[in-house]
Amino acid sequence: MVLCDQAAEGARIASASRIIAVDLNAKRFDEGIKFGVTEFVNPKDHDKPVHEVLAEMTIGGVDRSIECTFIVKELELEKFITHEVSFLEINKAFELMLRGEGLRCIIHMDG
Repeated sequence: MVLCDQAAEGARIASASRIIAVDLNAKRFDEGIKFGVTEFVNPKDHDKPVHEVLAEMTIGGVDRSIECTFIVKELELEKFITHEVSFLEINKAFELMLRGEGLRCIIHMDG
């Protein structure tokens, strides 16, 4: 959960009031708390799609979301990457997302 932990910590540092982790593995929540996760949703615990659960929890939806997935077939993912930025340029990544100009943006955590 290294990348997701870094995303949660980044949200915490940016003063996010709620950091909701979504994961099928409930054991990861304890680790996530160390990095700022405030709430945890396991889709297996609900009878409806997770986006509906989040919409109810947040009264309409989240302000920002970060997807941290680990895909074995890396070559298939490459065709969806439209931008790469350093962590220092993370606001640029959000701007691209908000303008609808990017599918996937890789954020290099080393600066």
